[in-house]
Amino acid sequence: MRSKKRCKGSVFDCEIQIIYTLLLSFIPFKAQFQLSKACFQLLKRRVELVTYPCRTRSHAHVSTRDIPMSAILTYPCHGLRHAHVTSLKQRTKSLSLCFNIFFRTFATLFKIMSWIMNDNLPLILSIETATQVCSVALAKGKTLIAKRVIDIPNAHSSKLSLLVEEVMKEAGILYSQLSAIAISKGPGSYTGLRIGVSTAKGFTYALDIPLISVETLRILEKGVEMKYSNKCTASMIDARRMEVYSIIYDQKGDIIKDISADIIEKGIYDKFLTEDREFVFVGDGAEKTMEFFEEKSNIILDKEIVLDAELMIGIAYDKFLKEDFEDVAYFEPYYLKNFVAGVSRVKGLY
Repeated sequence: MRSKKRCKGSVFDCEIQIIYTLLLSFIPFKAQFQLSKACFQLLKRRVELVTYPCRTRSHAHVSTRDIPMSAILTYPCHGLRHAHVTSLKQRTKSLSLCFNIFFRTFATLFKIMSWIMNDNLPLILSIETATQVCSVALAKGKTLIAKRVIDIPNAHSSKLSLLVEEVMKEAGILYSQLSAIAISKGPGSYTGLRIGVSTAKGFTYALDIPLISVETLRILEKGVEMKYSNKCTASMIDARRMEVYSIIYDQKGDIIKDISADIIEKGIYDKFLTEDREFVFVGDGAEKTMEFFEEKSNIILDKEIVLDAELMIGIAYDKFLKEDFEDVAYFEPYYLKNFVAGVSRVKGLY
């Protein structure tokens, strides 16, 4: 029997070698350094691969277990066509091993690509303080990492900074790693908006990162879009007494009725609430308006959808990619109505 000639050498593990070769063929040059680093981190051992130049030694008596998997995957015809497999059992075992490595290879390939993509995604801190509910969410791209929500009246000024700190600690993220700050711009509570915007601007100034503003009523529409399909949205925020800040969107998120401060009365939205569409009323101002729409069978009141910083993630990420940033020096909350300061009732001020 002829002796088997082996070409020894320290190379990549066959799976990592295949991944490396496949990725280099279609990823940008700038990402190749990150890929090389990832592959070397995956490489935990050095192996010897046996190579068989089957074209020149067509009658070599070898078993498939002696043929490296890299040769089987890369050159299935030349690697196995002339090899005399000693038994059907070995052939079956070799084929099973081949498929096993094949699927493991592409699973690892997916993980590496995810790692490369996620490493370049922005870290955005979203803050929502337009109503009684105060919330903070941290996301990498469109993926939520951590969030905090409280529903305590008049607690924004004392709790907001603590919520931010808790979110950052839970995520294990440094403030210097943040890419942008997103803020709910209004309309809403005057005090809540001022606290949220001033906090967001403080972070952007200190960290020298951009500020992204998100329309508060659009956040509610995003919640309806995620929960329902093919339904219009009537977003409403309480403006006290029988007044609401409202806007109506169609199924695609386009505006049917522009944003306005409305005194609710019977028939006020009849020309927008057509019978051929279904509408979802959301927001803390929606419930008090329902008595005026009892006759409408195409209206749903959803109390579960509330303002939440988590709903800002997708909108903020899209704006970040478009570089739709605010001028931090001149940005102000969107009050919709003119803010009129009242006389303080605190003793000793006047």
